[in-house]
Amino acid sequence: FSQIGDPTAVDAWRSDQFGKGGFIDAPVNEAIVSAIFYKNTLIVGFERSTWQLRYVGEYGLPFIWERISSDFGTESTFSSVLFDDGVFSIGDKAIVQSNGVNVKRLDLEIPDTVFSFKNALQGTQRIQGIRDFKRELVFWGYVESTDTQPDQKFPNRVLVYNYRNQTWAIFRDNVTAFGTLQSSTAITWDSTDIFWDDEDTTWDDPDEQTAFPFIVAGNQEGFVHEYGYITPDDGSLSITAVDLTVSPIQLTIVNHNLVDGEIIFIDGLQFLDAAGTSVLSTDLNDKTYQVNYVDNNTIAILKWNSTDKIYESNFTFTPVSTAIYVGGATAALYPVLYVQTKDFNPFQQKGMQMKMSYIDFLMDATPSAAMTVQLWLNSSMSVQGNLLVGNNEVGTALDSPYYVPQSQYAWHRFFATAFGQYVRIVLTYDDDLMNLPETHKQLWTMNAINLWVRQGGRINF
Repeated sequence: FSQIGDPTAVDAWRSDQFGKGGFIDAPVNEAIVSAIFYKNTLIVGFERSTWQLRYVGEYGLPFIWERISSDFGTESTFSSVLFDDGVFSIGDKAIVQSNGVNVKRLDLEIPDTVFSFKNALQGTQRIQGIRDFKRELVFWGYVESTDTQPDQKFPNRVLVYNYRNQTWAIFRDNVTAFGTLQSSTAITWDSTDIFWDDEDTTWDDPDEQTAFPFIVAGNQEGFVHEYGYITPDDGSLSITAVDLTVSPIQLTIVNHNLVDGEIIFIDGLQFLDAAGTSVLSTDLNDKTYQVNYVDNNTIAILKWNSTDKIYESNFTFTPVSTAIYVGGATAALYPVLYVQTKDFNPFQQKGMQMKMSYIDFLMDATPSAAMTVQLWLNSSMSVQGNLLVGNNEVGTALDSPYYVPQSQYAWHRFFATAFGQYVRIVLTYDDDLMNLPETHKQLWTMNAINLWVRQGGRINF
């Protein structure tokens, strides 16, 4: 620091003269990882502890270090997110909130999640956070350490924190950097591509207003997209080579960040004949495929057979195997929705089991959307209910005349057969739904669940 007063004076920074310049070391043998101003205090996150650097204005010693926490520090430089009541950051033991008085955990509902953040291959340096003011969310992109590929190094998960109702979620997205974009244009009356009857756009939508700061995300290949503001999943992986001579077909996608079993949508493949003179048509475009991991830059693709309920490697396709791929294609990752409830039993206090007949879901009405429902019994992911009934999907389309025309909500009944001590409801997409284009073009919103259950026999174990 310099002297109090004019910092441009000749001797303003001299540390050998009392009352001039100087420095003060933090009394801890740890590296400084992050620093962010909270009100008038600089909150400094060290590796294993948190301190504040406070200005006191004393002659000769204008700053002092004060330890806020000896237990929690900050492990990732770009994980800090500023709030009015503190600074959120990610440490080696917890996700914490720091202010000038104390440091407390934010992740008490998900205490083990932070331990799944990958530390190897600069995993801690790759974590980045950002705040979405409109949706009242915080996003942190990170690398999941439990993935099957040990050399996975780019972020492949986004931890989402809703700070309005203190809830958490994990998204399967490839995000290496977050930022904001303020559009210089807005919807005008003479717009030629936005119309009054567009379903996804309203004239008072702040996302469409000039200078509205919406969140954008960039991935490991340099693609930048609006994050969470549009429905379709855009292409975010560039296909640089296609090998049609092997079965299954192999694609070269540099740093694809994909793992076995994930679903991608391919578009834009262009081929020429062996002589390189004629354009060949292909039926590989505009379709979904399952990923078979080969290496960090190569994948093989399998196609879903809805009749036999398997993914096939030897499916037929055009053009012929001697065709030359000339580029232009992209792949979009289609994450699999997975929402689950806790294990519950409304008759637990009576020591009785439960019998379920059906479940009613209150959904926003959509033109065409559906979800897969799974019932898991007795706190086990190997005991599944509803298998004898055979139905596993609930649609959210509004069926007339059973509901009022133009209604925005609709109850949808799912006939369930379940008997046990506990039941867990999972809402997801099975392979049939994942390979339907309509699944990824429609949103569905669940507002309530009504369970139709009755008391069963006594709990016996």
